[in-house]
Amino acid sequence: MIILYTFGSLWRLPDPSPFVMKTEVQLKMSGLPFTTRKSRPPEAPKGKLPYIEDQGVLIGDSTFIREHLERRYGVDLDVDLSPRQRAIAWTAERLVEDHLYWATIYARWGVRENFDKGPAIFFGGAPPEVVEAGRARVLENLHGQGFGRHSLAEVGALAGRSFAALSELIGDGPYLSGAAMCGLRLRGTDRATTCSGAMARLSIRHETLYTYERPVRFAAHRLLVRPRDSHATRVVDAHLTLSPPGETHWLYDAMANSVCIFEPNGESRSLSIVSDLTIERFPAPLLRRSIADPQTVTPIVYAPADRAVLAPFIDPVSEDAEGHLLAWLRDQVSSTREPALDFLLRMNRTIRANFEYIARDHGAAQEPSHTVSVESGTCRDFAWLMVEALRRLGYAARFVTGYLYSPATQTGAVRGAGATHAWCEVFLPELGWTEFDPTNALAESADLIPVAVTRTPAEAAPVSGAIYGDGGQSDMRVHVDVRPAESLPAAA
Repeated sequence: MIILYTFGSLWRLPDPSPFVMKTEVQLKMSGLPFTTRKSRPPEAPKGKLPYIEDQGVLIGDSTFIREHLERRYGVDLDVDLSPRQRAIAWTAERLVEDHLYWATIYARWGVRENFDKGPAIFFGGAPPEVVEAGRARVLENLHGQGFGRHSLAEVGALAGRSFAALSELIGDGPYLSGAAMCGLRLRGTDRATTCSGAMARLSIRHETLYTYERPVRFAAHRLLVRPRDSHATRVVDAHLTLSPPGETHWLYDAMANSVCIFEPNGESRSLSIVSDLTIERFPAPLLRRSIADPQTVTPIVYAPADRAVLAPFIDPVSEDAEGHLLAWLRDQVSSTREPALDFLLRMNRTIRANFEYIARDHGAAQEPSHTVSVESGTCRDFAWLMVEALRRLGYAARFVTGYLYSPATQTGAVRGAGATHAWCEVFLPELGWTEFDPTNALAESADLIPVAVTRTPAEAAPVSGAIYGDGGQSDMRVHVDVRPAESLPAAA
């Protein structure tokens, strides 16, 4: 369940913060189950309220919370609006939040009489010097923003123009855009529902190009580019464009991954593999069901029948001669009585927060002990670190390769998009194989599109094979594009 962190009720209002009330209203309109808890700005990920916790991930700022709800659960709060109406709504929202908000701060904090009647209550009887220091910080921010440099009369004039503009936009209608509120249903439905099966259709293009200085012949190549059909993912359409042409046949490997064996014909100075997919994702939220005793960090107890199958994923593979990985792992286990799922979510967040992400398109995954030593890596390094660390605690864990979909890529909030992605799966009693992406602190997220699962990263290459002859200087380029299917033109 989503947790919304708030200041709490005050002045007969659900919350003194308009941003908290905005997010609470949007959660209610979405129909998603949520609860509220009191918090303070220093505890928030961006130092301000509101923020939410969803499946172990913290999201701050009301605008980014809304973006998360729409992306993760398919909720469209502007479902009935035209593109022009959406643009007007965004403009009005910025006018209120980035202009009128500061005029309100000026009036509440800058005018002494108003401050004593209102914001001073926030300090709960603290010593006068503490109250004044807090007020001074707010006024300093107000000055930096610009409003604090104006007189009260000038601020009033600016606020008046904004109110007049809003009044003109709304006109005589009951709402800014249309005769009814928006956001009362999920995209493509007529229901205010929170069904975990809300479907997203995505198009994926995965391009791989090898070039050589001189012509070469090619051995058979193994392609891992097609997701497995399951209750969470359905492949609607799949097409491979291969050059030079050759024979192909499909098989399932020992892990039940869908593998294409491609045998190119003749000689060539290049090898091009383009995979075009249309898939449907049916995400299921991470359920915090109780795990059979003992449900603590360690030991994790598997049923005998499960353990016989899971054994290859419990034994560590990597070396840790100098003990760097073990030392790091000991620091992560704060208490052996911590619930297993809480521990896994915390480790997932720790790697995201404490390790620097450095994109690296080629090369094998780093040894986990090296990743811990340098405190940096790419997605496959972080996934392999989590896999091997958990195996040393007796968990069954495996490496996952696939794709990452996120509209937030351009903001830098999501790491690892634009190429193949890697994460970790952990087997938990009563929950089964559960996804954790330590690169982005995601857990069982609809953003993760699995293609294959393996025991080690070496087995997870999307394209693997060999050449015959001396090709001289060579180069490899990879590009992955994942987007909503409806935004792509139909294939010719």
